[in-house]
Amino acid sequence: MASSANPDEKKDQFFAEFTVICATGCTKTQIGRLDRIAREHGIKFFASSAFGFTSFIFSDLGKVHSFTR
Repeated sequence: MASSANPDEKKDQFFAEFTVICATGCTKTQIGRLDRIAREHGIKFFASSAFGFTSFIFSDLGKVHSFTR
């Protein structure tokens, strides 16, 4: 399921049903809230946005992940 609604309009429990949360175009406050919710429920979290020629991507995969070389 996907939702394009404003995350401020959703209660925390709404996000607990997802296995991954991907946020784009959110404010710093919204990203912080979504990351907190994701951590509390063991959900993978990705956030990104673009500002002209500048952009960012943030990922929080929680405590359980492995790296491969």
